Amino acid sequence: MTIVAFDASLSYRDWLAFPDDGHQYEVVEGIAVVNPAPNTRHQVVASRLHHALSAAAPEPLLVLAAPVDWVLRSDRPAHVRQPDLVVVRPDALDARAIRRPPLIAVEILSPSSHERDLVTKRHAYADAGCAHYWIVDPDEPAIIAFTLVDRAYQESARARGSVSLAVDEPFAVRVVPNDLVRGAPT
Repeated sequence: MTIVAFDASLSYRDWLAFPDDGHQYEVVEGIAVVNPAPNTRHQVVASRLHHALSAAAPEPLLVLAAPVDWVLRSDRPAHVRQPDLVVVRPDALDARAIRRPPLIAVEILSPSSHERDLVTKRHAYADAGCAHYWIVDPDEPAIIAFTLVDRAYQESARARGSVSLAVDEPFAVRVVPNDLVRGAPT
């Protein structure tokens, strides 16, 4: 295993030198962050939402699940995130990462991620130009969809329990929060 040491904030080039050791790395404002694997409830929700988005997304859009790196900023300090799910155009990807803003970025809340997903990532994704940001709360269950307006997110739709989230942008899709968690471990 190679250990890479840095005496300053990381660039994207520094991040590319990280070992392929199975850890899930993000770079936040130039600082490396290692994230543990999400719990099984989170994974069930991600899988079901991935299926729903994939079924609704028109060609040639792609739905990708974490870990997939989105390079929000490559210069120092670098900013590389791994949203739980993204919807992207194929031309937003290179062989290593997402290089242009996704059409939708989805974060699924977990006990340790509330502030990071609701505040930090929300602002970073808006600054990077991601048109739509969804927050999924498996505990309620609920989904909030935000749309980027003047470089800030405004709530565009919300659903809880058995009420469907229905959106038309960037494509028409309906998701029932209860369906995402049905049978999932608590």
